[in-house]
Amino acid sequence: METIFTEYNVRELKRLLKDFYLLTGIKICVYDGEGREVCYYPERFTEFCRCLREDGAMNARCRESDRSALARCLCTGQTQIYTCHAGLTECIAPVTVRGAIGGFIVIGQIREQNARPDEGLDDALARLYEALPVISREKIAAAVHILEACAGYEQLRRFVEEGELSLHEKLEKYVGANLTADLEVNALCSVLHVSRRELYRAARESFGCTPAEFVRERRLACAAELLRTTSLPVSVIAERCGIGDYNYFSKLFRLRYDLSPRAYRSTAGETSF
Repeated sequence: METIFTEYNVRELKRLLKDFYLLTGIKICVYDGEGREVCYYPERFTEFCRCLREDGAMNARCRESDRSALARCLCTGQTQIYTCHAGLTECIAPVTVRGAIGGFIVIGQIREQNARPDEGLDDALARLYEALPVISREKIAAAVHILEACAGYEQLRRFVEEGELSLHEKLEKYVGANLTADLEVNALCSVLHVSRRELYRAARESFGCTPAEFVRERRLACAAELLRTTSLPVSVIAERCGIGDYNYFSKLFRLRYDLSPRAYRSTAGETSF
């Protein structure tokens, strides 16, 4: 199941991850349905893991361990708890949306009591390993229960479901909710995590126009609605629709509706019941 996470999704998810970390002290992250890391808290790697992964062979083992766990979780649909080759406990739980796995939520880099790496570590890595906080099996079990609850939490499922929207639906939803934001093409590409080519293709195929033309049309449609239904000054309406330059707004509006904003409002008032 392919998912598309916007900056808004990631920002809101990170708030949940932070709350989990503050409660448990355990690193947590979210992957999309393709196994790509979406966000994490507090940092991506502990100092021990970061230094360990600087070794090419160790990094390959770490990546293979992660891939294997994701594959087992995907195949079984069940939470997977395991100890990696570096002696750290990891846990991955599926996020299920309408019967299909749409993402994964993971806790890890946990040093459990009595756990040891498969192989000897050099002195520097050994010191970093020993510096990791030791977490009891009971606390890990409690964290796993919370993790599974998070994986089934309606709000988390909603974030993943939103990620299932097609690109043109994402574009339409984001633009409609953020008319006053920077909606230039580069900004939209950054927010939606797509290339310029993908964005232009989605806009052309779904709306028959460029992204910039789509944004302009949505802003002017919003302005027309406000002119018909409110008594707000035209300058205020222009700003609320993301066009701060009053003269430029008036020019665009006239080109679109063949009337000035004030004339449009008067006409709308005359034809309203």
